[in-house]
Amino acid sequence: MSALIKYQEIINWVKTQNLPLDTSEALKLPDHLLGITHDDLVQVLYSSDDRYYVVIMIKYHNSGIASRVKGIFACDAPLEPRYLTKIPNVCHRINILGEYQKPYKVAWVFTNIEVDK
Repeated sequence: MSALIKYQEIINWVKTQNLPLDTSEALKLPDHLLGITHDDLVQVLYSSDDRYYVVIMIKYHNSGIASRVKGIFACDAPLEPRYLTKIPNVCHRINILGEYQKPYKVAWVFTNIEVDK
């Protein structure tokens, strides 16, 4: 799985894209990283506290009601406990929204993420 091997390279590249603080964007990967994601994009949240969160979508399916994504969630600092919810006997969920609701372009990607591993 290329994305798992290259996630740190992707985060390092994202940090060179000069995003303003407190922003979310879908960024097209550079040529040498194309083919890793389902659409050659990564979803990025650059928070007001200078942290980068990246969703690398490998498989994406939209059923009309909800989106199902298989991929990798990565960040450049430890995830704050307030963003992680444990659902007993089911999974963990990451929710970074709150302050990142609208008008952030791709903020939906950072809410209700079910974590398998």
